[in-house]
Amino acid sequence: MVLNIAEGRGRGSDLDFARCLAIARGSNTELIAQLTVAGDCGLLQREDVAALVAEVVRVGRMISGLMRTLRGG
Repeated sequence: MVLNIAEGRGRGSDLDFARCLAIARGSNTELIAQLTVAGDCGLLQREDVAALVAEVVRVGRMISGLMRTLRGG
């Protein structure tokens, strides 16, 4: 996610930045699914999955907020 955001910012246009933010948001959602699978497989404790998912959701909200700011709204 952070690499998508850095790449988008480095490209120098708001359009490219917005596209990379959308990719980062998608990756963020994928991470939630991966954490859920890890919990289902017993690789992570349920409590740890819940805490990590809460943080990932928080990051997703920040990415969405940045996207709104970039659009001017």
